[in-house]
Amino acid sequence: MENEKGMYHTSPQHSEIEKILRGESTEAIPQEELAALIPDAVRKAASNPDQLEVRQLPGEPGVVYLMILERNFTVALTDPDAYAQWKADKKKVMSLPRERDKFRQTPAAPSAVNRLHAKFEDLIDTGVMQFSDRILMVSKFVLSKDNPQALHVYDFDGESHKGIGQDFYKNTLPAFAKKIGLRFIVGANNAVNSSFFTETLGRYSVQELKPEYHRTLFSGRLGDYRFSIQFLYPEDVEKYIDPKWRK
Repeated sequence: MENEKGMYHTSPQHSEIEKILRGESTEAIPQEELAALIPDAVRKAASNPDQLEVRQLPGEPGVVYLMILERNFTVALTDPDAYAQWKADKKKVMSLPRERDKFRQTPAAPSAVNRLHAKFEDLIDTGVMQFSDRILMVSKFVLSKDNPQALHVYDFDGESHKGIGQDFYKNTLPAFAKKIGLRFIVGANNAVNSSFFTETLGRYSVQELKPEYHRTLFSGRLGDYRFSIQFLYPEDVEKYIDPKWRK
């Protein structure tokens, strides 16, 4: 939260997370703090909620990188033989002579290999994650370089069609951001998911800000039409958004 001098102090609920975001710590985040970032939709999607685990993955300084998984999932997610063959096929392609680089095409994981296991193959290969681990959600967030009151969220992924993303962005993330004194959540979207952010979440673009705020809130994103802003407080919408664009 912000004190009378305009400086931030850490809230007890998320003290280590705040310190990491503000570049004041590289310590491991306690499990009780990480658990506060589990959306209700994740618990509902889990076959056994008691097996849920939040992991802090290695990341760059100032970045909180988390993964929520369900340990010992009841159904086989990845066939070990199919995974081993896929890894062998990839190694074979990458061993092609150097002059044939332009013809290299890494083989896609077969259907017998879980999509998220393939995406995080390094965690599988190093033994950090097992084939029986079901990845439900992954996300990174950092304070915006343009605005220290904005949480920039990126690289979100997870189980599809479970309502996890919507619950995380609409409920879990805003509650967390408010607790640490922030006013905005931002992100760079693409053509596939931009409607979710602008329509479902009601986000705005930099271009929809009142002209006097174009160069003060997110000046580094003026030409980025995929960059979206989620206002955590209704009064900020009235303050910053041109009336003709308000939703």
